[in-house]
Amino acid sequence: MDDRRKEESVMANVEWRTARARVSVSPHFASYRSAAAAAAAGFAFAFPCGRNYTVIQSYHVSSHTTRIPEGIEKERERKMNHIAAMEEQLVSERIKQKLNEVNVAAQTQLSTIQDHVNFTLQQAYFKCAHECFDRRRSQQDISNCVENCSVPVVRAQEGVENEMAKFQERLSRALMVCQDKFEAAKQQKVTTNSLNNLESCVEQATQDSIQTLPHLAERLKVSFGINH
Repeated sequence: MDDRRKEESVMANVEWRTARARVSVSPHFASYRSAAAAAAAGFAFAFPCGRNYTVIQSYHVSSHTTRIPEGIEKERERKMNHIAAMEEQLVSERIKQKLNEVNVAAQTQLSTIQDHVNFTLQQAYFKCAHECFDRRRSQQDISNCVENCSVPVVRAQEGVENEMAKFQERLSRALMVCQDKFEAAKQQKVTTNSLNNLESCVEQATQDSIQTLPHLAERLKVSFGINH
């Protein structure tokens, strides 16, 4: 019974918040005019430990109700708070690790594309732009020439950013489903294994997202004409 009440007290006070955070695919994945980066989704999961835990006020011995001494009650509350904090921290750390796995997988799958944009297309842009500087041309002609040279690299970056935005949205929706299920369990006081169910849901969402990365990378390679 104590274990059941402890779990109910812990789950009644667990709060799960998600904060949108940008996770760069590459710190150097920037256009020649800006520092815009293609980004995937990152989520910060926090489980602040509550302090208003339900404490058993009395227990029954035969037909009489005996009040728990105040000192014992406070000690029990302190232990419950400590256990709750440890459980929440462990789950939070494991979820953060799962989300970081998505970031690592994205960087790995997109490494060839990053190299294509950061080196091949950037190199072609600078060579093209260099040829624009002809003294026989007007300043406006030179500017137009440089702008035209930038088109391939800009379009490539936009393509990556669009694909990663879709990836981010899909992952975000999946994580929101996990959150909704967790909140519903709390409201219905269905507390058994709620934290474990939340963690399993996030695990499934992240693994599903990771499995889509090879297909995403393949689409970008075809679009950019990258040879395998």
